[in-house]
Amino acid sequence: MKSMPSTFLWTPLNFLKKVEKVTWGELMKIDGFNFENRDPSSIRAKLPDHLSEDLTMISLRVSQKFRIWGFRNGRVYHIVWFDKEHKIDK
Repeated sequence: MKSMPSTFLWTPLNFLKKVEKVTWGELMKIDGFNFENRDPSSIRAKLPDHLSEDLTMISLRVSQKFRIWGFRNGRVYHIVWFDKEHKIDK
């Protein structure tokens, strides 16, 4: 069985550890995270059926290529996709 590269798991985990220590207001001001609100119609991937097309998707930059996509509900960020090759974006 082929194993995943350790960076696939550790990179997003380290990123999420940093993110959990800041407020949403602070996160939006940090250039390196590239906090970006997106309409679902402006991305390649189709939302899972149980999610509404009315959601505002949020892309967070983990590394040069790696993005975490999700949506915010109050103070909680719900992860929908781990985009390790930056392919979800149009």
